[in-house]
This record gives sequence, structure tokens and C-alpha cells, in this order.
Amino acid sequence: MKRKTHLEAEDTLEGGGRIGRWKMHRKAEDAPEGGRCIGRRRRRRKQKQSSRWKGVVEGGSPYIYKPFWKDFLHTDIHTAIMPDLLHQLYQGVIANLINWCQALLTPKELDARVRALPPAFGVRHFKNGFSILSQISGPERKHMARILLGCLVGKVSGKALSTFCSLLYFLYLAQYKAHDDDTLAYMEEALCMWQDSKYLIIELGLHPDLNIPKFHSLHHYIQSIKLFGTTNNYNTEMFERFHIDFAKEGWRASNKRNAFPQMVNWLSRREKISMFDNYLDRMDLMTHNSQFEPVPFTKPRSCFIAKDPPYPR
Repeated sequence: MKRKTHLEAEDTLEGGGRIGRWKMHRKAEDAPEGGRCIGRRRRRRKQKQSSRWKGVVEGGSPYIYKPFWKDFLHTDIHTAIMPDLLHQLYQGVIANLINWCQALLTPKELDARVRALPPAFGVRHFKNGFSILSQISGPERKHMARILLGCLVGKVSGKALSTFCSLLYFLYLAQYKAHDDDTLAYMEEALCMWQDSKYLIIELGLHPDLNIPKFHSLHHYIQSIKLFGTTNNYNTEMFERFHIDFAKEGWRASNKRNAFPQMVNWLSRREKISMFDNYLDRMDLMTHNSQFEPVPFTKPRSCFIAKDPPYPR
């Protein structure tokens, strides 16, 4: 088939116009015969892929690069991924647990049971239920986990209740600030209880296979506690507090347009003011006190890590 030129395509077009010309150029008859262009693209893609896998491990999969830690004698790369209570348990396990409860009871019924709970000290009262929440934070997940089991009593079977209870039992044991052989045995018992009863989730049609990475991470908590101590040593929840000081307050100080450079300038100026304030305090002590005691150059920042839940106030 002879390829039409630009002028021939315009001459054969009835009515003319830019839209018509563009449609004519996009027709399949303008493409090369035999799909040569597509074949060239595939060959170039294969050449790039073949050159990309030159540094792979010999005898291994062509998709695995030679890792930098391969020759390190005392390196176990699997221990580099630490347990995380906030993102693995609360934002992962509890989030799936709430979705399964909504599937069992319907979201409307679960919201009605949540609203019917009486207010209690130390527990947030969700007056509109769970389903209205769009972006759920870590503290909200904690309060949801505290009342979730009470909303299921009398509505689900005993096996389902014990299945959900085993996950909550493991979650609260993992948050202990001190562990011994007894508490680790309790965690192992809760994990075995979950392993024995988790197939009920598949039978009820709540999840097809339970091949969820955050549920698999439960098996590594006990070993990580034995190697690195309690989970509050490597929990990312304590660093989430700095989002308020470094991101939210900087965002409020900006004009909300191209805010990132303004936030950086705001933070750098705050740090410079704080350093100059420390310098003035240091000079004041040196001039007024004959017996000068060294003062740390930097003051502790005026940001605190929340240890207690914000509700009730």
C-alpha cells in the first residue's frame, strides 16, 4: 500500500479544516507497511533491557542486581526492615480489620453500633461512626481499635470474635515498654491463635488469600524485640509529631502558593533566630557571672512528643 503524503491527505479530505486534517494523519493508512516502526521500538527496548542487566548476580535471576552487602560477613539484610507499630499494625492490620467488620455488619450497622456506645474516659466517641472518616490518623486508629471488639459482640460468631481478638491481643502486647520471657510467650500464643483461626477470613469471603505483607510482618516482631529491644525504640510514631512543627506550621505561615520554598525559608529563619537567642543568653551569662558555667549552645526545641491520647480533653 502506498503511503499518502501530507498534501494528498489534505486533497482527499472533504470539507477541509484543521480537525479533519489531524484525523486524516492519525489514520492507520499513514503508518508504514508491515508495522516496521513497532518492530524497531521492540528491538530498541530489548537492547536497553539486555544492557541494563549486565551487573546481575551470576547464575541468578536476570532481574536481581548484585547487592552491595553481598560480601559483608555480619550482615543480615532481612533485619534491616524494622517493625513499625504505626504503619504496620494500626494503619495496616487495624485498617483491614475494620474493613472486614464493615463487610460482616455493613457500614451502616457498624456506625449505628459505634454511635450507641456510651462516652467513656480515655476513649474517643465517634458520634458519626467510622464510615464518614476519609483520612484516618494514627491516634484515631487507636481509639477505633479500643471500641471495635465491643461493637461485634452479639452480632458475629464466636470463632470470628476470637480471630479478631487474637490480633488485638497481639497488638497491645507488642506495645509493652518492657518484655521478658513471659510476655514474649504471650505474644507467641496470640500469634498461634491467629494462625489457627485466620482461615475463617477466607471462608467468610472477606479476603481471598491473606497474602498481605503487613500481616506477614507479625512473625518478625518477637525476633526484633529479642535483638533490638522493645518496639518503642524504633516506632515511627514519635517522629510523626514533627510534621506539625516542620510542615503544618510552615504551611500556615505561607501564602498557600508555591509554598515549599516559603516553608524552607520560614524554618531556616526560625532556626537562625533560635541560635542567635542562645548566643545572647550565653553572652549574658559570661558578662554577669564571674563563675561561668558552660551552657549548651542549642536549647531544646519547643516541641513535645505526645505520650497520651488527645481525647478527652
